[in-house]
Amino acid sequence: MNSIGTNRGVAVDPIRKALFEQFGGRYVPAANAAAPVELPTAKEHAKMLVGSYVSSVGSFSTFADVANFLDQTHIGLDQDGRPLIPSTTGFGGGPPKWIDIAPFVWQEAHGREHLGATVENGKVARWSMDDPTSVRERVSWYRDAAWLKPLCLAALVILVLTALSWPAGAIARRRYGVAPPLNGGDLNAYRLVSIFS
Repeated sequence: MNSIGTNRGVAVDPIRKALFEQFGGRYVPAANAAAPVELPTAKEHAKMLVGSYVSSVGSFSTFADVANFLDQTHIGLDQDGRPLIPSTTGFGGGPPKWIDIAPFVWQEAHGREHLGATVENGKVARWSMDDPTSVRERVSWYRDAAWLKPLCLAALVILVLTALSWPAGAIARRRYGVAPPLNGGDLNAYRLVSIFS
C-alpha cells in the first residue's frame, strides 16, 4: 500500500497486521497452535480491567497534560463479559474478541495479539498489548474523563447560555423600552462598566 486512502487508514492497519500474522504463522508457527482455552475466572478478571486508562508516555506536569485528558482509553465489557476496547478494531472492523488464556493475559480469538495487565493491591494498574512501549496506566477518579467530559460540556453550555443572555436582555429591554435596574450595587457595576467602555 502506498497511502492510507480516503478512510483515514481504516483498512490499512488491519490488512498489514493480518499479513504479518499470517506470514509469521506460516513460516514461524507458534509452538502451541491449539485454539485458546478460556479460564473459568475470565469474567471476574475482565471486570477488574474495566476503567479509564492513559498512556504512560506523555507530559503530566505542563499544559500538555490536557492531551492526557482527551486521549484516555476506556475499557468496558461486551455482551459476553469479555474486555471491550472501542479504540481497537479487528480485521472485520469490529472490536476484537479477547480470550482470557492465563491470569490477566488475553489473546485475540481470531488473531495472535495478546493483552496483558498488571495487578497491584487487588486492582488492575496498567495494561498493554504486544507492544511493550505502549503501556496504559489507570487514571485516578479525579482525572477520569468518563465523568469529567460531561461535566466540562455542561459547564460550556452554561457559559454559552450566560454569554447569550446578556445581549438577549439588552435587546429585550430596548424593544420594550425598559431601563436596566440601576440601584445599589447594580449602579456601581454599571458605572464601572461605563468607565471602561
